[in-house]
Amino acid sequence: MARRSSRPWPAFVDLFSALFITAFAGFVLLTGKTDIEVKKAEIRARVDTINTRLKSLLNENDEVDFNAQRQGDEIVFDLYIQFQKDSDKIKTREDRQFVHKIAKQIKTSIDG
Repeated sequence: MARRSSRPWPAFVDLFSALFITAFAGFVLLTGKTDIEVKKAEIRARVDTINTRLKSLLNENDEVDFNAQRQGDEIVFDLYIQFQKDSDKIKTREDRQFVHKIAKQIKTSIDG
């Protein structure tokens, strides 16, 4: 009959190795999460800047009514612009120019 070894050393090394690997994996996961959180914070700050710029631009024109509201991480702008009857053309030239100005502001804000 073979006699079993009662030395605890191999079991201790296995336990230490498992704890080391688990701790290392935890550090890797935590480090990655903070990078994601930093990027989210940067994106939220950029969205808030765009929101402020667009609100000030929309407030310049008294003829265009709008509603801006935050829905989670998104900001939704509802513009109330009059169109010509049975047409996709905006009624007045000033409103058309204003919509182009808004589109340009959004594009330059997104592109950087």
